[in-house]
Amino acid sequence: MQNRRDLELRIFVRCWRDCCKMEDIIFSAKQVQGKKALFGKGRFALQNVDFELPRGYIMGIIGENGAGKTTFFRYIMEEKKHYRGSFYLDGTDIAEDHAWSMNRIGFVSEERLFLRQKSARENARMLGSFYDTFDMDQFAALMEQMNAEQEESVNVDRFMELVDRYTDFTELTTPMLNEFIDKVIVYERRKINRYQYDQQIEIYFNFIGKVTLPEEETEAALEAPKTLHVASNSSFAPIGDYLSAQTEEAIALPFSKVEELTGKPLCKSAYKYASYWYPAQDRPLSNTIYNAGYDVDRVDLAAGIVYLTKAA
Repeated sequence: MQNRRDLELRIFVRCWRDCCKMEDIIFSAKQVQGKKALFGKGRFALQNVDFELPRGYIMGIIGENGAGKTTFFRYIMEEKKHYRGSFYLDGTDIAEDHAWSMNRIGFVSEERLFLRQKSARENARMLGSFYDTFDMDQFAALMEQMNAEQEESVNVDRFMELVDRYTDFTELTTPMLNEFIDKVIVYERRKINRYQYDQQIEIYFNFIGKVTLPEEETEAALEAPKTLHVASNSSFAPIGDYLSAQTEEAIALPFSKVEELTGKPLCKSAYKYASYWYPAQDRPLSNTIYNAGYDVDRVDLAAGIVYLTKAA
């Protein structure tokens, strides 16, 4: 069996940033030796603890059970000095000004030192009064942050459970969408130039809210073409002649006027989809409007009117 006096307490220091200066010492121990009588007959005390901890460094203490790790911290934290030598915090002997030192040391013990019948906030109010720098508002803010992070973690788990249920499906159904999607926000379409638009859409999922994907690099908007393709024998040519003769900056063009000029009824899509009136490939009517120098401002399907403005 190993003699406890042969156990070794090892102290190592590692830097976690490059800007530290070794001469800037934040904590140190000078020839610290424990008083054996404090721990009873047959027990041992720490011997020859001597180190310097530079500011910005992390110190680790390792050792087998009984090597003295807990004893080391008891020397620092207890108000009565049970050792010879000195511990220095930022140049001040902690035994000479223990209250000042404790206000600047954060210590989490393996022992349950909190009031178990009280909540975290009640513990904070009662124990925080012993520390000059304790900030109850900051504590409350940290508690809210921890609660939010815990709730977020739970929600992510619930969302992943939902994903696991649908790892293998052949059809996206409305009930599935309702399980995944909380809401969809569609923003007003934004005009880039005469021929191009963009539109922002936000999707909020159940449990996890909006998911923001990394933005992809997009090509610069192409210059709007001066004219779009319309067949030379298009039946919508009278629409182009009519608009070219207009001088107003804004025009309300009834669907009935289009039918009057072309001598034929519009297709069902013209009455059902506003997109029918916006220029695109294989849309002779909207392209005719474009070539006549007018842009679609808005479409009122209920009233059967398309509102046009002269292109800039």
